[in-house]
Amino acid sequence: MYYQIGTALQPCEAGDCMRETGGFAAVLTPEETAQSPLLAGTDPAFLQKCERIRYCKAEVYPDAVLGTIAVPAEKGNGYRELAYCLRKNQVIFWDSAGICEKLLERIAKTRKWKHPSAGLLFCDVIDLLTEQDFLRLEEEENRIARLETEVLGGACPNFNHQMLHLRKTTMRFYRYYTQLTDALHRLLENENDYLDDTACLHLRICMDRLSRLQGETQMLREYSMQVREVYQAQLDIRQNKIMKILTVVATIFLPLTLVTGWYGMNFANMPELKWRYGYALVIAASVLIVAGSVWICKKKKFL
Repeated sequence: MYYQIGTALQPCEAGDCMRETGGFAAVLTPEETAQSPLLAGTDPAFLQKCERIRYCKAEVYPDAVLGTIAVPAEKGNGYRELAYCLRKNQVIFWDSAGICEKLLERIAKTRKWKHPSAGLLFCDVIDLLTEQDFLRLEEEENRIARLETEVLGGACPNFNHQMLHLRKTTMRFYRYYTQLTDALHRLLENENDYLDDTACLHLRICMDRLSRLQGETQMLREYSMQVREVYQAQLDIRQNKIMKILTVVATIFLPLTLVTGWYGMNFANMPELKWRYGYALVIAASVLIVAGSVWICKKKKFL
């Protein structure tokens, strides 16, 4: 896909774009990058890195800014990968997920510029990449809130599995925003004047949004840790209740252990051993001891 950059983004043919003196944008597939004349002279090592993208970065060269962006997938733990080449009057994207093609189609339908440039188009792409991220983070927050409710309700059998998934998700987003912010900082240095003043202003706005998203992600990480602490506290409370019950039971029957040991000595001169009512007396005494122990425990609110 090729687009002419004017007051609006206009689809065009590859040959027409290259003949025009104005700016243009191109979206290439991974197969087209090796043969495309637009990337002639590009560092082969960088192109090799683009075969497997796992982070966001920007590298400044004398004739272009080359970079990669790894966008966390909406489902699962994967990434949507894309790379870019930004020059003063052109921006080239290549990706295998079809992200840029959809974004440029949206920009062509909805955006108009007073001072068009390749840098401004690049800023709009970054803006659309993070457009729905506040909603995605809100969904993660709701998931954590539901998990907290389940923990407090005592019905969360898969807590560790769910918490591990949440922590991985928030960590991926946090790394994504951190890396993308660092890449835009590098781009904003504008060593070779690839960006005009308008593009630099929009780039700062994008960085402000990323900063807020990063703060939201950090808040979710802290919230998930608080929920984990709540879960641990609930476990401690359950264990304390179990230990309390065991302690009360042991306290109630401890006197009976003493009686058992006492009459298990079988001394010759123990009159109860030969007394007709000795067995019944020991039973009655044991019942009274248990009843008294239970009454004392209830009075002390141990039961």
